[in-house]
Amino acid sequence: MFDDAVKQLEEKGKGGRKYFKSHLNTQTLMQANGMSPTVLIINCHGEKNKKGETFFCFENEKFPSLVHNTYEKDLTILLDKDKQGKRFVNVQLAIISACHSGELAEILHEIGIPSVVGISADD
Repeated sequence: MFDDAVKQLEEKGKGGRKYFKSHLNTQTLMQANGMSPTVLIINCHGEKNKKGETFFCFENEKFPSLVHNTYEKDLTILLDKDKQGKRFVNVQLAIISACHSGELAEILHEIGIPSVVGISADD
């Protein structure tokens, strides 16, 4: 059933619609940026360290079975500017499905994404 859904998405993609399916890490996030998406969905675990800093559990780029802690401040910089100095300029909606992503949602809204959904989670 899942394979049928992917095939349907692939067919729609040929008509100008695009989707990106991959493990979440900073490299694939920038590849998705190259597709000029209008919707950005980040689905991962969100945690806070002992200092209270928020980080998101991305997959390690070299070893996908390992977790790479991507801190909120680094993710903000990444989403605000890529190597060419272009943010996710076409994104109209961002959904961050991760615990403790409420502050990141506010930051993404401040840098220009009109509608952002995040999750506030208190320990």
